[in-house]
Amino acid sequence: MNNKSIQGMIKLASVVTIASSSLLLSPKHSLNAVSAATISQTGQVTATSLNVRSGPSTSYKTIIALKKGSNVTIIEKQNGWYKIKSGQTTGWVRDTYIKLISTTNTTTNPKPSLPVTTNQTGQITAASLNVRTGPSTSYKSIASLKSGSQVKILEKKNDWYKISYGKISGWVSGKYVKIIVSPAKPTPPSNNGGTTVTPNPTPKYGEVTGSALNMRKGPGTTFDVISSLNIGTRVTIKSEQNGWYQVTSGSLVGWVSGKYIKSVGSLTPSVDHSLEKFTLVLDAGHGGKDTGADGSTSKGATIYEKNITLRIVEYAKGYLSKLPIKIYFTRESDVYPSLGDRVAFAKSKNASAFISVHLNASDGTGNGTETYYYNGKISSQSPTKLQDSKLLAECIQKREVSKLNLKDRGVKSADYYVIKNNPMAAILTEVGFVDNKTDNAKLNDPYWQEQAGKQIYLGVLDYLKFQGYDVNSYYIN
Repeated sequence: MNNKSIQGMIKLASVVTIASSSLLLSPKHSLNAVSAATISQTGQVTATSLNVRSGPSTSYKTIIALKKGSNVTIIEKQNGWYKIKSGQTTGWVRDTYIKLISTTNTTTNPKPSLPVTTNQTGQITAASLNVRTGPSTSYKSIASLKSGSQVKILEKKNDWYKISYGKISGWVSGKYVKIIVSPAKPTPPSNNGGTTVTPNPTPKYGEVTGSALNMRKGPGTTFDVISSLNIGTRVTIKSEQNGWYQVTSGSLVGWVSGKYIKSVGSLTPSVDHSLEKFTLVLDAGHGGKDTGADGSTSKGATIYEKNITLRIVEYAKGYLSKLPIKIYFTRESDVYPSLGDRVAFAKSKNASAFISVHLNASDGTGNGTETYYYNGKISSQSPTKLQDSKLLAECIQKREVSKLNLKDRGVKSADYYVIKNNPMAAILTEVGFVDNKTDNAKLNDPYWQEQAGKQIYLGVLDYLKFQGYDVNSYYIN
């Protein structure tokens, strides 16, 4: 994409950096919880730069970044993440970017140990969990339980629990049931200079309502600030004192003003993981009077970015239509919606994600695929836009590069209008360089155009899977 082709996009002179990496964001994967395995293996980083996080999801803060080729010790696995140790640092990384290079001893402990027959209580963590007549998905569904429902666990078979819930008795996947452990007997209240600190005998949770809430060492503004919690962060409330809450957030423990905490029912936000509720907007870059970048074929014919992007999006549509998600397109013919029109359209559809497809151009020497997300912050965006956008960009970039076999130029941040001003997860992918001989040969070939569209489909599936949606049955070779 040259200067002509990105007319109207506002580009900052320097990369915007924000402090969100130091803020502790709320975990948003309601399906994470029980499944874990303790292992002892050695792995090697395959990504150019891999973030090590304080917990097993992109909503946790980054501790350090490991370079490609770094060897790590894998301590534990949980829902597509590895807990690793590198030198003196311990944290979590995505297993997608770790190659196993040796195995020593593996001891699995996927869930709290249960006998075949048991009498424990569990809580549903999925938005909607099917109850079946037998312990596998091949059995008939007889009911559906909502997130937070408490059930009695009668029996365990493989990864399935036989449960009872009122008059309902059947089998559910153990992946989406959290074992409820009876709380320890609370410590009697103690006096602290005449002030009573009241501990909570049962777990109590809250959500931050302020844009940046200071966590302090003690219950008052005179105490030092430990950290800052972003709006939407969920915390566990340990005790209360004079309008202040002692809370835990990840590994942090401190005090926050109760004025900016609202009571919620669980530590994990309730997320509806029904695919029917997910809305995707695909944007074929340029169009109409705006031809975008251009290049010449081996026969001397001129090809325009606007035509190639539309074809790629049309191929992607063919694959994505197999999903029960809602899909919309900013253009489906050779017309020109303005940048503002494209953003307004995505907002009007209440989109969950926005993907803008483009081609690049330079002086003929540039080549490869790169994908952008906006790493700044605007007041109207969702609390998790940054993490969601980066994750979506990584999923699409990885798929495009692996199939098209073009140079991997990486995932980058920029302030292009359509990704900056959309409040949802939003990315802009530059599939290749239209003025480069090698890239051009593929970009102008219908076979490779279809492959580019297919990789967008597979990248969307990867993104949905990371977000907790059940999409395994939609994968294709």
